Amino acid sequence: MENKTCSKCQCSKPVESFGIRDKKTGRINSWCNPCLKSYKSARWQSKKDEMRDYKKKWYELNKEDQKEKCRQRYQSGDKKKHSKVVWRNKILRDYKLTEEQYFVMLEDQQDVCKICGKNYQKRLSVDHCHTTGVVRGLLCHKCNAAIGLLNDDPELLKKSAAYIESAMTDAVAQ
Repeated sequence: MENKTCSKCQCSKPVESFGIRDKKTGRINSWCNPCLKSYKSARWQSKKDEMRDYKKKWYELNKEDQKEKCRQRYQSGDKKKHSKVVWRNKILRDYKLTEEQYFVMLEDQQDVCKICGKNYQKRLSVDHCHTTGVVRGLLCHKCNAAIGLLNDDPELLKKSAAYIESAMTDAVAQ
C-alpha cells in the first residue's frame, strides 16, 4: 500500500485518504480528506453569506441562459445529469444546503439513514424541522415519511413505539 504525506498536517497516510484533484489526469490532492474537509467547512462558514449572495446575483444575470441549458440537457436525453441539477437546486433552495454540505453530512453519517442505519443505493432525504427549517440529518424515504406522517411529534413517535412493543409482547404471550 502506497503512502503519501499530507502537506497540511504532515501525517503520512495511505493514498486512499486523499481525494482526486483532477479526474482527467488522476492527480491527487496534496491535503488528506480530513484536512480538506475541515478547511472547506471553515471557509464555507466564514464566507457563506457572501457566496450565497454572489450565486444569487449570478443566477439573476444568467437566468435565461440557465433555463435554456436545462431544457437542452433534458431534451438531449441526459436525464441523469438533468435530475442531478434539479436535485442540487432543490436542496439549495429548500434547505440552504449545498451539494458539498450534503455529502459531508452523508459522510458523517457513514452513508446510512440516521434512524434505521440502512445503506440505500438511492439518495437519502434531507430531514428538517418544519417549524424552524433547521436540517436535522439525512433519512431514507421510509423513515422520513414515517416521522412526517406523525407530524414530527416525539410523543406520537413514543406512543407508536409503545404500541408496537406491546403488540409484539401480546403476540408472544398468546
